[in-house]
Amino acid sequence: MKRCFPLIVLSSVCVPFHDTNSAFADENDLLEFNITQKPLARAIQEFAKRADVAISTPPLSFKDGESEELQGRYSIQSGLTELLRNTSLNFEILSDNAIRIFKVKKQPSGNSYNTDVSPKPISHTLLPEEIIVSARRKTETIATLPSSASVLAPNFDEQFGLYDTQNISRRIAGAHNIQQLPGQNKLILRGLSDGAFNGRAQTLVSTYVDDSRIIYNAPDPGLRLIDIERVEVLRGPQGTLFGSGALSGLYRIVTKKPDKKNFNLQLASSVASINDGGISHDHTAIINIPIIPDKLAVRGVGLFKRNGGYIDDIGLGRSNVNSSENIAVRAGITYQLSKNWEIDFAFNFQDFRSADTNYFIENLGPLNRSNDLSEPYTDNLIHPIVSVKADLGWANFRTSTAYLNREINSILDASPTIARRFTRMPDLTGPFTTDQNIEAISNETHLVSHPGGRLEWLLGTFFSLRSEDVDSELDVPSIFDNIDFGGISAPPSSALFFEGRRDELSELAFFGEATYFLSDKISLTTGLRWFKYDGDAISLVRALGNVQTFGLLGSQRDSSFLPKFAISYFPSDNLSLFGLISVGRRLGGTNLLGSSINFAEASTVSNDDILENFESDKLVNYEIGLKFRSDDGKLSLNTALYYSAWDDIQSYQFSPDGIPDIANVGDAAVIGLEADFSFKTLENHWVSANIAWNTSEITRSENRFGAQVGDRLPGAPVFTVGVSTQYDTTLLGQLISINLDYNFVGSAQLLFQQGAAPQSESYHLVNARIDIPMEPFHVSIFATNLFNSQANTFPFANPFNLTVTDTAIASQQVTPLTPRTVGISANWNF
Repeated sequence: MKRCFPLIVLSSVCVPFHDTNSAFADENDLLEFNITQKPLARAIQEFAKRADVAISTPPLSFKDGESEELQGRYSIQSGLTELLRNTSLNFEILSDNAIRIFKVKKQPSGNSYNTDVSPKPISHTLLPEEIIVSARRKTETIATLPSSASVLAPNFDEQFGLYDTQNISRRIAGAHNIQQLPGQNKLILRGLSDGAFNGRAQTLVSTYVDDSRIIYNAPDPGLRLIDIERVEVLRGPQGTLFGSGALSGLYRIVTKKPDKKNFNLQLASSVASINDGGISHDHTAIINIPIIPDKLAVRGVGLFKRNGGYIDDIGLGRSNVNSSENIAVRAGITYQLSKNWEIDFAFNFQDFRSADTNYFIENLGPLNRSNDLSEPYTDNLIHPIVSVKADLGWANFRTSTAYLNREINSILDASPTIARRFTRMPDLTGPFTTDQNIEAISNETHLVSHPGGRLEWLLGTFFSLRSEDVDSELDVPSIFDNIDFGGISAPPSSALFFEGRRDELSELAFFGEATYFLSDKISLTTGLRWFKYDGDAISLVRALGNVQTFGLLGSQRDSSFLPKFAISYFPSDNLSLFGLISVGRRLGGTNLLGSSINFAEASTVSNDDILENFESDKLVNYEIGLKFRSDDGKLSLNTALYYSAWDDIQSYQFSPDGIPDIANVGDAAVIGLEADFSFKTLENHWVSANIAWNTSEITRSENRFGAQVGDRLPGAPVFTVGVSTQYDTTLLGQLISINLDYNFVGSAQLLFQQGAAPQSESYHLVNARIDIPMEPFHVSIFATNLFNSQANTFPFANPFNLTVTDTAIASQQVTPLTPRTVGISANWNF
């Protein structure tokens, strides 16, 4: 049940109540209060200020009702009891200057739940904590969010199987992750897919770590989800608050912050064996140190993980070639400057290295291939963030500045393409290398109104500067420099293809959002973002089949408004309905090779030719949704029906020779239905599930990449299902927890040439785990891919290794799920 309704730490961990010597228990210590009847959140804030105590509350809004009037002299306990009379709130004392307020079943009118001024222990009437989301820059419950969202909040013990985006996506309705390598995967939401490949086109799902965007157009970095507070996924365009790149939604990782009160040390290790593969192991350490209690604390996370690999390359004579290593470090410092001001510093580092790619060749047998060259991949990420937040009295202020440096290096075996070009010498081999360096600095500053009023508002600014350098090269050995190349002399170096490119992009935006409660049952939300982008590109290109190198220039400018409008209806405390219209936009850019240039006519091309632009695309989304949560918290249901109209779709694809290209392919419409629910069937058993269905259709085609009117968008399955269950029991006097996860992912076309190219295969995936808590230890025995499915999830891992004709594309490549893996993990909590 704890994974269905995760406990949210509001300000500190609950501790036993103080004895009657506490200042709270002194009835002679009376304060003068003059609080009129007003929205609960505002009244509690005024009470805390007058009493000079810290009060943590669940997220409250105007719909939660009003407080009682509080006039006269009261002790803190008796005053708060009176203030909360006839509400759904009660309180407990945490320390001499801290109080926690929590929700309970609402008492009948005229009765006070807390009739005794002495603090009460939490009773059976306490409601389970509601699921919290803060992606909209304010803390609110998922039930009141006027859009479709999912939140996962695993604790440390539960994070087995939730280590990265690949596993998280299987627990999110409407989410699908195209599987290649950690750090190369592509997240898709709601069937809104521009294709199966990562590249120059900006991502459709904006990925954030806390308050900082961590990717623009590069693939998902595959961050390990260790020591996190929760993962938030908002589906549908989030352009109003997050700008370009949130066309289909937001994926946000909220990390745990330093605890200024308690020291904690956690150590964890696991070892696992991959069927027909190697041995994997990982080791994690988490430490939290309050340096100055209640004022200064540091927190650190360190990780080393090695995946054993399971692909054998018989051509190179190597086993388990796709082994990989991941080193990650995260550090945080929190300093309370004063009662209302706090500064946070966070540092994220990850270094991922894979010895080879994850595909095998079908006609060589399962998990075997025979390449001429290895295909290593490295991804190094550095990401510091500095944030300052303050309570200004009339609003909350926050500013966050982040720097990102990411270096990605990859090699693909391009020998098949070279062999096609050098038909008289088919034994030639050569690599296609890509070296990518990304640097970005960004700042977001915003003001958010205090909750509880009839009007809640947010105002903010965003600014970023980004540069990207990419060198791509297709090589053959230099001894072949003088070979006749289709009637044209080969270039005077080993490069058949070369591009050295630099992109620079600046972004400025102002945004705002407001929610107005017409009553405690109906609210209206509207938002607007104005943005301006300035992008420039310069490229030095030697294209396939040419001997000259050309310098090319390009630029892209764009500015526009992104609106949003929503209406929410709360017929009861348990049920909410919403309707939403939202707009997303993704910045266009400059094409890789300027496809408008005819390189074959070399004499017509000068060094100042302009690269071809591809246009920004736009998506308008319409959706209605329902959210339900039972009184006892045992049942919850979230569901949404949506229609999206997508114009001028950008897509990143590959030519028959394996050279990347990008263009607008046309327009499309997508209709979908998604739902997730959780149900506690017994006190010791719960079930959660998600289901998603979508259908898409290309409604207008630019005749690029084989896109045809009436076809589906490539890359996304029509149907996905996920089910998780947990059963707690006792065996030989020891409490154990049995967990089972089941996923079904349907097949999907991966290219626009539908019917003329292979597709991903549908698959069933079952994972199992037994948890054995033995404080201070926790042991887990686990098995992933229990039935050893080897479905082909991605037949295009190497675009150079394809058989291409005028009518079809064939591939022998199979990118399987990781074979059945069995292991054991243990952690120590000191």
